[in-house]
Amino acid sequence: MIGTGRMGAAMATTISRAGFDVRLWNRDRSKAEGVADAIGAAVAPSAAEAANADVVITSLADDAALERVFLGPDGVVEGIGAGSVAVDTSTVDPRTIERVGVAVDGAGAGFLDGPVSGSVSTVEAGALTIMVGGDADLLDRARPVLDALASRVIHVGGRGAGAATKLAVNDLVHGLNVALSEALVLAERAGVDREIVRADSLQGRCFDGFLGHLIVSPSPRLRGECWVSPPPWRGGGRGGRA
Repeated sequence: MIGTGRMGAAMATTISRAGFDVRLWNRDRSKAEGVADAIGAAVAPSAAEAANADVVITSLADDAALERVFLGPDGVVEGIGAGSVAVDTSTVDPRTIERVGVAVDGAGAGFLDGPVSGSVSTVEAGALTIMVGGDADLLDRARPVLDALASRVIHVGGRGAGAATKLAVNDLVHGLNVALSEALVLAERAGVDREIVRADSLQGRCFDGFLGHLIVSPSPRLRGECWVSPPPWRGGGRGGRA
């Protein structure tokens, strides 16, 4: 497991709990050591060493991090063995996936893009949705590990298709977020009360009515409090009102 931020740490924990031997690496070694102590895993001295595994899962911040970890000195490409499969779960540009995938091909290993939908709690429950792009035979080899993380592993097409699907999903979710924000402001300015009826529930008079129609994404329910009771902006004032 390469990348032990919030999602990567939860993935490592869930994979370990499923009975797999886990080796960790993170650019900030202290983060990997904290996870390793909690689950009894080893910490590799480099990404190249961590890539000496049958299945290599990566969870990284952005495109630059992905290219650096795979293609840089002591990177994954230098250490991954022929016959291994790397699965990148990051949300990145499909073109970055192609560049990294070609380099992994050159090392004699396989590469899949497998971005995820879900949060830390979803990882911990083994209930992610993973959208996989790449060769179906490679997916079959990586599936036992992915099945430990996900309730749905969907092969969406060739290399880069997983990354493209995740960006499309994010576009849909962001569109719903903006539409809901606009609808709440419209209703509020017409005199409809958005406040929560009970503090321990999201039964906002206005907000709860919207939820009955938002069937496409769980995002409004998961983040409902941000709309019903917006947090302060860092620059002062309240968010979600414009």
